[in-house]
Amino acid sequence: MSRRLYLMSLIALLGCAGDSPPPPADGRVAAAVPEQSQAVQVDTVPSVVRDTMPTRDPTQVADLDCDGRPDSVSLMRTDSLITVTVFRAAEAEPTVLEIPVGSYQVGVCSRQAVVVLEDQRSGPDPEEFGELPGFVPSDTCMGFRVEDGDCDSLHVYWNRDLQRFGSWRY
Repeated sequence: MSRRLYLMSLIALLGCAGDSPPPPADGRVAAAVPEQSQAVQVDTVPSVVRDTMPTRDPTQVADLDCDGRPDSVSLMRTDSLITVTVFRAAEAEPTVLEIPVGSYQVGVCSRQAVVVLEDQRSGPDPEEFGELPGFVPSDTCMGFRVEDGDCDSLHVYWNRDLQRFGSWRY
């Protein structure tokens, strides 16, 4: 078995290869990826380009908007931007959070950020942060945090008053 990796297409690079349409009803196989002769070997791509290619973490599934239905969250990173995409069961359009890399005040410190699901049984300490608008403790729905190990995590929760995501840092 060959251990060489191939860059099949820009779509596969962005993690959308699984979003291809179903095969035609007549049994023919749709050509979703280029033929092997059109593929580019990853080890032929200069390391400078390879290091700046977007990478995507596995999708995580949980009830993020407290409606009792599973939602999903995924993270994609480039050198300068972390993109967190939330697909809510209740909405056709995703919510996209763009977080700059290298900016502690409004972003994350490093490209190594990940999404971590977290329970919503309690929010931040009210004595330190005051009341968190629209936050309602829950045993069933989840929030998530974007953490990189270098800066304070960015915590994302469902704001029940505004019916949208809110965030806080700690």
